Amino acid sequence: MQSECFTLTLKLRDRTLLAGSIPWPNKGFHSIVGHHVSIARKNLLTGLMRKAASEKVVHAWDIDRMQYREGCQRVTHDVMGKPRVHRYEGSGPAVSFSYGADRLWAALGDCSIDIGVDIADPCDFQGNYPFHQAFLEADWSEIPCPLHRQSADAAAFVWSLKEAAVKALGSGFHYFGPLDVAIRRSQDRGGDMLFEFVFSPADHELAESVRYVRVVAAAWRMGRFWLALASCGRHAAEPFRQSLFTRRAIHP
Repeated sequence: MQSECFTLTLKLRDRTLLAGSIPWPNKGFHSIVGHHVSIARKNLLTGLMRKAASEKVVHAWDIDRMQYREGCQRVTHDVMGKPRVHRYEGSGPAVSFSYGADRLWAALGDCSIDIGVDIADPCDFQGNYPFHQAFLEADWSEIPCPLHRQSADAAAFVWSLKEAAVKALGSGFHYFGPLDVAIRRSQDRGGDMLFEFVFSPADHELAESVRYVRVVAAAWRMGRFWLALASCGRHAAEPFRQSLFTRRAIHP
């Protein structure tokens, strides 16, 4: 794992996503030192936006139309806590953040999708971890070789996918439990291993609104950690998000 700032260009089915990270020594304190987090997030996002603009790695972003300028983007959060990139002409590319491996991570995608990123550490799943409270039997059958069922490494792999998926939806685990999210292996045309998800929240209306939202994800090994990225269509997920906002307004 590199100790300096770095960026990655990753393919997720037919989408090109950017991911990057910077050292973040304040492990466990990102909710307390809000000002420093805001600056770190902005710096990391600016680096990814600069890479997208200079290399034009994602043609769908239409960089010329966006008229990229240093520092003109800002990050806000909706009522569920999902980050959004806003620019002077409106909503911008998809963005997601995660903390792990003593680093702050970010992922960036085009304006037609929403994304989620997560970094998971096998060390968090060692000892007497209650696997039955976070993973379905069906999840273990979907993991690739040479990962072993109910091992710490396999658990980190599956968890990173689930966490990235619910972040892409914009709900996080607020209205889902880990057992309400099942992974399904899906082979890409290019041969890459991808995953899709079956969401089964207890709330019937939410279950109906999320049924037709297709979320795809993949995970990459970063040293001992697993980095997962997930994406879904922004327009397709809108009815589900409106259901979330309604529930949050009624039960803040």
